[in-house]
Amino acid sequence: EALGSKYTIPQGTNEYLAIATLLIYEKYVLKEKSFWKPYLDVLPLSVEEVNPTFTVSDEDLMFLQGSPVVAATISLQNKLKREYEAMREKLPLAAMFPLGEFTYENWVWAFTILFSRAIRCKVYKEEKP
Repeated sequence: EALGSKYTIPQGTNEYLAIATLLIYEKYVLKEKSFWKPYLDVLPLSVEEVNPTFTVSDEDLMFLQGSPVVAATISLQNKLKREYEAMREKLPLAAMFPLGEFTYENWVWAFTILFSRAIRCKVYKEEKP
C-alpha cells in the first residue's frame, strides 16, 4: 500500500524488488511530494557515484578474467534483468508510473542504492526442547 491506496505491490513479492520499485516511485514519480524526499536527496544521484561491479562494462570486466568476480557479476546482471522484466509484467505500470520512469536504468540505480546500504541478517529461531 506504500504506492497509495490505488496501487499495491503484489503480495509475496521479494522485499528487494518491492523496495526497489518503491524507491523508483518515490524518487521519479512523487519527487518533491515524497515523504522520503529528505532521505532521497542524500542518496547518490547516479550509479557511477557508487560504481558497483554489476554495472561494469564487459570490456572492463575482461580485466578480471580468472576471478570469481566475473561469474558473480554476470550472474547478478542477468538476475537484475530477469527481475526487472518480471516486475514489468506484474505491475500495472502504465497506471502507476508515467511513461519513461520505470526504466531499466532506474531499476539499476535502485538496486545500486539497496546493495550499497542494505544488509540481510539471517534470523535464528530458538528451537523448543
